[in-house]
Amino acid sequence: MSKFTRFFVIAFFIGVGIYTMLPSVLYYFFTDEKYRAIIENASGADADEFLSEEDQVALEYARSLRSKSIKLGLDLNGGLSIEVEADFDKYAELVGGTASDISEEEKEESIDRIITKVRNRIDSAGVSEISIRKQPNYRLSIEIPGESSPERIENLVATTGRLEFRLVAVTQPASVGLVYDLEKGTIEKSSVPSDLDAAFVYDTNEAGERGRSYVLLLEKEVYVDGNQINNARLGYGQYGEPVVTFELNAAGTRAFAKVTGENIGRQLAVVLDGNIMVVPSISTVIADGQAEINGRFGLDEARDLSLILRSGSLPVPIRIISQNIIDARVGKDLRARAFKALLLGLGSVMLFIILFYRLSGVIAIVSLLINAFLVVAFLASFGLSVSLAGIAGLILTIGMSIDANVIIFARIREELELDDYNLVGSVRRGYQRAFWAIFDSNITTLIAAFVLFNFGSGFLQGFATTLFVGIIVSMFTSLFITRFVFDFLLDYKILKRYSKIII
Repeated sequence: MSKFTRFFVIAFFIGVGIYTMLPSVLYYFFTDEKYRAIIENASGADADEFLSEEDQVALEYARSLRSKSIKLGLDLNGGLSIEVEADFDKYAELVGGTASDISEEEKEESIDRIITKVRNRIDSAGVSEISIRKQPNYRLSIEIPGESSPERIENLVATTGRLEFRLVAVTQPASVGLVYDLEKGTIEKSSVPSDLDAAFVYDTNEAGERGRSYVLLLEKEVYVDGNQINNARLGYGQYGEPVVTFELNAAGTRAFAKVTGENIGRQLAVVLDGNIMVVPSISTVIADGQAEINGRFGLDEARDLSLILRSGSLPVPIRIISQNIIDARVGKDLRARAFKALLLGLGSVMLFIILFYRLSGVIAIVSLLINAFLVVAFLASFGLSVSLAGIAGLILTIGMSIDANVIIFARIREELELDDYNLVGSVRRGYQRAFWAIFDSNITTLIAAFVLFNFGSGFLQGFATTLFVGIIVSMFTSLFITRFVFDFLLDYKILKRYSKIII
């Protein structure tokens, strides 16, 4: 390969790295703090509604930079980690059957659909950088860096979104003859008439908190369901209260017109995931397919319900197994420690390589810095998060990159002794003979990183990803960039003969 070709390849990769890293530099170092505060405060997604037009333009530009910037993982940025499990037993109970009737293929397809719908819900709520990973036993690990409202995310994730419109059979609270527990939210099925269903009514108390208030008996027939909703959005009622407005498709419009036309004066319950959200009375025929749900919602609750209905119901109910909140201050402290460890490791390696290999060590340091830069640029370009484990992988990559240079320099020294200190020939033979040793050792490490990524989870996958990328980049910098620098110095007679300050 000619010198020009090698120079072009190196310049290309460095140029791509600079282009990739530019949004991160602009966002983290040159973006106004107030815009970053709005963007990174996931729970305040609508704070930009009150900004001036000029500020909104600047905010949108900052958001575009953020979308292309390096992402910090949950452990470095703080946030929320939730593990959920698909409840196939409950799903089988709803459809009438057993979990064993559901094939493995159907279960896997359901998990994939759950991932898509949960991601759409959380993205629509203004929360970015969500990470969802499959786990064994039909579980999902969901990480949301920067999120500070676990209750809201829990509602978005755990709400199946199964919406039904059903007529109320008994207009008064059905307390007589029913066995139920308000605190536990359980109703004894044997106490419910066989031709009816019972459900809790959720209402808002004087403290503004929604909870189970009483039980109503409902007819079994579902007249309209969530699958017939074309669109749902946040709206405001006649007194300025938040409501959820929705539009039905053609089939839903016909069904809704029929049930409202034939049952004027009766109550139509809006049932979400088996709980009655609101019980309006039918006063007129609704034939245009447009209606609203007014349940004395809070603003965030109404907004979240609208996006849940808009994204559609989950194919299978899910339950939250565990959740972990990492305070932003803890993440900031870990971030400072991690970068301090990275700088300390980098500085120690630089000192070692200069002391033992002199000018060659300086060349190795140049390749080492390019190596670290390209690894981070690669992570940024593919939208991968930099986590604590990823930094550990980067530090290990730095050590292995220098290890490759140590092998090369040791071979060059051996060749110098055998060839009467002929620098040009020794450098070229040293690189040629060190190649296979470096290649073999790196291949085994790549295999280990691949196994860790496929069979590990969470921080192990972050570590494996950075290690895998780092090994490939370190081979490029050690065998290609340092060789190019040596050839340049030798071809242009900058290094004319062997000296102890060279290697």
